[in-house]
Parts: sequence; C-alpha cells; structure tokens
Amino acid sequence: MKKRIFFISKLNNILKNFDKNMEIIYIPSFSENEFNSEKIYFEYENLKSKEIILKRTMKGTHLDKYIINKNNKNLKYFSSGEKKIGF
Repeated sequence: MKKRIFFISKLNNILKNFDKNMEIIYIPSFSENEFNSEKIYFEYENLKSKEIILKRTMKGTHLDKYIINKNNKNLKYFSSGEKKIGF
C-alpha cells in the first residue's frame, strides 16, 4: 500500500506536466493508521469469521479504489466521447 501511494504521487507529478487539472486519487481498503503489517494481520484475523460466513474477502489490495479526476470531476460519470475531447 505504501508503494502504491508513492507510485500514485509520482504519477500525479508527471500528470501535472501534461494536464494540471488531472489527478489520480488512491483509496486503500485499509485506513492509513493500519499500514503496519502487524495491524493488518490483526485486522484479517478479526474479519476471518465474517469472511467465512460471507464467502468473500472484505479487505485487501484488490478492493482498493482509484479515482481519476479532471477539473475536480470524476471521469467515471462521463461518456467515452466526453473523455476523448477532454470535456
């Protein structure tokens, strides 16, 4: 998670050279105070019984979110045509 945060910050610095209004926001499934491997282990242990019942994992890097914003607007809500012309 720390490497992903570092990578996204580097990527955002590169994006600023091309488009100052574009940014990528990384939202990990774990909160920032849980970046300690010991805390992550205990979190997984606490969730184990719930995950067995639900038959799915509730936290992990596969559940991290990436939001691409342009002009403080989420690109998720625009059509491919609007994205191509740069709205």
